[in-house]
Amino acid sequence: MSITVDVGLLSGKTATVKAGLDEEVGALQRRAQIALGVGRGRLVGSCGSVLDAFAPIKHAKLENGDVLMLQTQRTQVQASGQAFAAVLGDGSVVTWGNSAYGGDSSKVQDHLKNVQQIQVSGSAFAAILGDGSVVTWGYFADGGDSSAVQDQLKNVQQIQASGKAFAAILGDGSVVTWGNSAHGGDSTAVQDQLKNVRQIQASESAFAAILGDGSVVTWGNSAYGGDSSAVQDQLKNVQQIQVSGGAFAAILGDGSVATWVFSIFGGDSSAVQDHLKNVQQIQASFQGFAAVLRDGSVVAWGPFGADSSAVQDHLKNVQQIQASRGAFAAILGDGSVVTWGGPDFGSDSSAVWGQLKNVQQIQASSHAFAAILGDGSVVTWGNSADGGDSSAVQDQLKNVQQIQASYSAFAAILGDGSVVTWGNAAAGGDSRAVQDQLKNVQQIQASSSAFAAILDDGSVVTWGNSAHGGDSSAVQDQLKNCAADPSMYLKTARVKCIDTKPFPTAQYKPSPIPGSVKGKLRLLREYYKLCFQVPGTKWRTFLTLFIDQFKNGYNVVKLLLNLSTAVLVGCFYVLPMVAIHIGGIVKVQMDLPGQLRLFLQCCLFRKYLNYSEESRASVVPSDMQTAITNDAGSCAAAYSKLLDLIAVCLELIVFTYFTLDRNPAAIVYIIAMPACMVVYVAFVKSLCRKDVDAFKAQNKLVLRIVAEVCERYRLVADYFQRPQMNEGFATSAASLRQKQSRKALANLNDDMFPQWLGPGFTALYISFDATNVLNGQVTLGTFLATISDPKEDPKT
Repeated sequence: MSITVDVGLLSGKTATVKAGLDEEVGALQRRAQIALGVGRGRLVGSCGSVLDAFAPIKHAKLENGDVLMLQTQRTQVQASGQAFAAVLGDGSVVTWGNSAYGGDSSKVQDHLKNVQQIQVSGSAFAAILGDGSVVTWGYFADGGDSSAVQDQLKNVQQIQASGKAFAAILGDGSVVTWGNSAHGGDSTAVQDQLKNVRQIQASESAFAAILGDGSVVTWGNSAYGGDSSAVQDQLKNVQQIQVSGGAFAAILGDGSVATWVFSIFGGDSSAVQDHLKNVQQIQASFQGFAAVLRDGSVVAWGPFGADSSAVQDHLKNVQQIQASRGAFAAILGDGSVVTWGGPDFGSDSSAVWGQLKNVQQIQASSHAFAAILGDGSVVTWGNSADGGDSSAVQDQLKNVQQIQASYSAFAAILGDGSVVTWGNAAAGGDSRAVQDQLKNVQQIQASSSAFAAILDDGSVVTWGNSAHGGDSSAVQDQLKNCAADPSMYLKTARVKCIDTKPFPTAQYKPSPIPGSVKGKLRLLREYYKLCFQVPGTKWRTFLTLFIDQFKNGYNVVKLLLNLSTAVLVGCFYVLPMVAIHIGGIVKVQMDLPGQLRLFLQCCLFRKYLNYSEESRASVVPSDMQTAITNDAGSCAAAYSKLLDLIAVCLELIVFTYFTLDRNPAAIVYIIAMPACMVVYVAFVKSLCRKDVDAFKAQNKLVLRIVAEVCERYRLVADYFQRPQMNEGFATSAASLRQKQSRKALANLNDDMFPQWLGPGFTALYISFDATNVLNGQVTLGTFLATISDPKEDPKT
């Protein structure tokens, strides 16, 4: 027995999927991924809960016709010192790298479902699941084993990690800790104080929690910040905390700063305390701090960063600061850079000072810096072995979007999604082995000596030290988040090609539509050829032309009857109308214009669906709607007008033949009438055409305004733009009314010109040639037949 459900995406796209009741939810999920053409995701039931992919469908409380949601997300990668963990789109986790650092999660793999986020200590991982519980793995003594507090880990909101321990904030604001007790894994001494916790920061071996009232609670190794008793009375109204390797610096509500623990980590700021006012942000190296004040100046302290005196005069209008292990680099408001700190950590940028202009962002390895300039190029300095020298790849570093760093190497993502690496080859500075795979890269994560790049299809490419996660070949098959491969689940499949022919023609595919008259006529010819090749058009065209000759035959009968007796006139004057009426009914039922209109509409819609993202973004939706609803009909009518023109030409041929045979003197009028029409079309109508084009352009503008307001009404209303939009619409609509009036006048002139032309030339013929009837040169029947056709059907 099977079940059929509808599965949708947030975009609105849906698919109907069928599966057996004895199958797992995962099978239903995979079929939905194939049908929707997306990567791994999680099925969410109508009540909002995520369905267990391993549960049988019959136990998932699904019914026929249920509507499910497939939640998809990009692959997320986190790194410990020597291992990686990737959260895939379906909430499962794949790990690789040094097993002692969390590279092996096989023991908890069955529990790693619906993972929301992962936090990392030095050698262990902690994953928060969708139900608020936590799963841990890695080195057990450093937080990889949370069994002692597992029953407390419920409704977890966020997790913070020191080097060897974890601290989790629960939904009620309390905190649960585990891992190495000497590194903050034991918070029992302050447990009763850990209430209404807002956020937690961690040093290498201690934690600091900011409470809801702005006070701070600390625990862990006292030498690394676990004891803040010396400054506890200052820790009030704390806004944020920054951490070096073993010291804490808290920004208070009044802009001052409180620091604690060993001075070797920057824990003693007494020498600069008087200057620490109106602090906006703090950056930390391993053993020092640098604070940016409200006026853009900088105050620095600690063994590696305390002495910024040599550059203090330059530290003005500082926008942001980046730090290596022992040096700082500040970006100023004019895009230049000022550096200071330990001499072996990238503090000396004098060799590239002239190049550091219009700097947008800076990234740092342990002993070097890399700056992205406004033009997308990169400037590097510092220890060359740690990425401070990029000369070998400098010609490739163009249009750089972002840079990631391991301990001693850099990886830059370019605008085309490729990657350039430099620095210590053993730490990821050499990516040549996987260079052909590094395409469409969206993001890069780094362990101490390896990199992991996430591609746009969700797959992951790794390189660098294989022992530190640089080799993911053992799990590569799992690291695929792209659209599910149907060959894994299907034996046969049908393929339907929906776009195999160029439209409207391949004649002008390499270049724009020509603007000359000759070019437009060639394009018109190509369009008529296209219409003629549409299935079902050929026989309809010939039948239409044949039926149109019924009227021509009727005109011949009238001409002949005007020369005959009154009896024949009475008998045959009406009978041909029967054939004309029947022919008209057949033409309506064939619906040639309707068939061509449908063909053009389908072609336009299909092409729009197959546009590139760039092309589709350049087309205004209201223009697309106008093209399908109005313009397609106008183009289809043009083909019918061609057939009408052919019928009129044949009618003129018959009338001309009759005139030459019966009344040669009237040939002057026969030639003069089409000549006047040609002059009108060539000159007068070309001027009127501007009014028609102006009307169409204004009509599109009004439709765009209406479509934009309907689509973004909430935005218009929220920003109080309704009066302005209403005024803009009224102005555009009034302009449309004026242009519509001029268009109507142009159409009226088009209709009246032939109606004036026929009677006008008939009047001239009667005035100058009626005497030929009186003197017997032309019979009365011939005279009446000559004037009848232009008078009765002037458009001919």
